[in-house]
Order: sequence, then structure tokens, then C-alpha cells
Amino acid sequence: MIVGKIQFIKLFRDRAQQLGDKFILREFLDEFFAAGMIPMSLTRWEMTGYDDEIKKLYD
Repeated sequence: MIVGKIQFIKLFRDRAQQLGDKFILREFLDEFFAAGMIPMSLTRWEMTGYDDEIKKLYD
């Protein structure tokens, strides 16, 4: 559960940095929940385009 919280906070931080002043919490949460029940690393990749966590799965 703690790992999921850390991953969520990382995703939140990354997306907020990407969007800057255009970041809207409601839109972030809508996009997050629309991703469905997939691993957090895939959700992060889908929302931010960052593939660093995905590459770790293939190593």
C-alpha cells in the first residue's frame, strides 16, 4: 500500500511539473481513474510519456 502511495505521489508530481499552471487537480484525477486497473508504471507512462519505469521491466 505504501509503494502505491509513493508511485501515485510521483505521478502527481511529474504531471504537475509537466503542465505547470495548466495543472488542474480534477482533470488529473479524471485522467488517472480513466486509466483503469493497470499497473501504476503503465498509468504514469500513459499520462506523462515517461518510460523510465517501463524500461526497468524489460531489463
